[in-house]
Amino acid sequence: MLKKIIISFILIAIAGRVYAKEVEISVYSPVKITTSNLDLKEGDRIEFETVQDTYLNSKLYLKKDEKTLGVITSLEDNGFCCKEAAIYAENFRIKNVDGKTIKLNGIIYKKGRTHWMFTQFLPIIPELIRGGEVQITEKDRFNLYIEDNL
Repeated sequence: MLKKIIISFILIAIAGRVYAKEVEISVYSPVKITTSNLDLKEGDRIEFETVQDTYLNSKLYLKKDEKTLGVITSLEDNGFCCKEAAIYAENFRIKNVDGKTIKLNGIIYKKGRTHWMFTQFLPIIPELIRGGEVQITEKDRFNLYIEDNL
């Protein structure tokens, strides 16, 4: 029994070792992105900018306000019965201070409101209430990640 516990402890200690760390990059949209824009569709490029400078190993790696481009992979429209709209974007890329294109890990997901509070007081007609549109403004912050293999 003691042998199994010691072997389990050793395996957990070895498996828990991390060889790479992820560095968090906070981004925002410089322009308002909304699903009420009829020109917005799946496959469109979506642009964000970094919130602050990012340092790796005490060296500047990404500058503040550097453009980050991604792709809208899913776009759901709002509808009746309080169905809210949603945007799902991924495959983000950014250029570092050396001009090299870096892939960012992570997704950006936001959905509109369901207006569920109205249905509490109007139980007969929730089918007539439309869900909310997605509004991504400069105030919204999203986190993406780069992998530091050093």
